[in-house]
Amino acid sequence: MVNILSILLPTVLKAGEKAKSSQKGVSHSYKKDGSILTHIDTELNSLLCQTIREHFPDANIISEEEDSVFKPDRKYTFTVDPIDGTDSYSQGLPGWCIAIGLLNSQLTPIGGIIYAPRWSTPTSDETLVVIEPGQHPTINGESIFLDMSSELLPEQSQVMISSSLHKSVNIRHYPGKTKYAGCAVLNILAIAMYQRVTCTLITPLHIWDIAAAHAVLNALGLILVYSNGDSISYKALTNRELTRELILAGSIDSVRTTKKFINQVSE
Repeated sequence: MVNILSILLPTVLKAGEKAKSSQKGVSHSYKKDGSILTHIDTELNSLLCQTIREHFPDANIISEEEDSVFKPDRKYTFTVDPIDGTDSYSQGLPGWCIAIGLLNSQLTPIGGIIYAPRWSTPTSDETLVVIEPGQHPTINGESIFLDMSSELLPEQSQVMISSSLHKSVNIRHYPGKTKYAGCAVLNILAIAMYQRVTCTLITPLHIWDIAAAHAVLNALGLILVYSNGDSISYKALTNRELTRELILAGSIDSVRTTKKFINQVSE
């Protein structure tokens, strides 16, 4: 199969370096929904979307910073989040990334590029995750392999949580540790990157927040499902609406185990 996303990789890397060099002292404003926006978000969005249109003129593009008309008859749909974790970015924190997702005509996530220029790994000062359709995902050029040889006790495990999880979920009975990366994409990817992170709890998000990371999970045999076990319907997200409720990501067993310790609460 043709390496579709490799065509976009140079632009994603260029965008990441631009964001990294511009982070210090960046100014921000607020959108109508209260979320933070910087001029770098809009600048990178234009760069990324323009590159996709040049190479894939017939594809759908669903971007956080740009409205577009979704056409269901298209072979490919790209999702674009120029900076996932703008709040972290605007405060000088490292937990942010650029995320490009690729869905097929059935709206199944099949590919993605996630570039976090300031998110370190044990072997690199940055994180670059690439999943081409039909191929195995890589991180900084090396294949991602999950170590399932040892089973952690609940008190040894860790879950990633979103910044607003406390508003809708009671997790005080969870025996392990909770962590937050600074953005949704890195929260989801953590279960593929860190051995002790076994599950991610995700409050409602948009299609551009989850598609790229979901493609990685699909390739690794991991799941991303609603708390009642339902699959994510991407068709319902193409109109820029939020996912409908709490989402869990991980292995089938880790999701089942984590659900035993959480209780959703009414707002």
